Amino acid sequence: RTLLKDQARNDSMFVTFGDMTLDYSREKVDTKAMDTLFSLAKTADVEGKKKKMFEGVRINETEGRPVLHVALRSPRDAKIEV
Repeated sequence: RTLLKDQARNDSMFVTFGDMTLDYSREKVDTKAMDTLFSLAKTADVEGKKKKMFEGVRINETEGRPVLHVALRSPRDAKIEV
């Protein structure tokens, strides 16, 4: 509850992209922790890996096949090619 009393912190814990807003204000993290996580994601090339996942590239190194997580969230009539 003490985290929610810091309005500047709360304001910094909102991320908006298009019509979607993510609210991290209730998580037990501070700005430094979030900056560290975003830096780690950049270092690990999460965006590049996400792109490969959506393209159907074989990124499942253990099984040598594409991951199909996107198929779970796709519309019923979407065509998923592997």
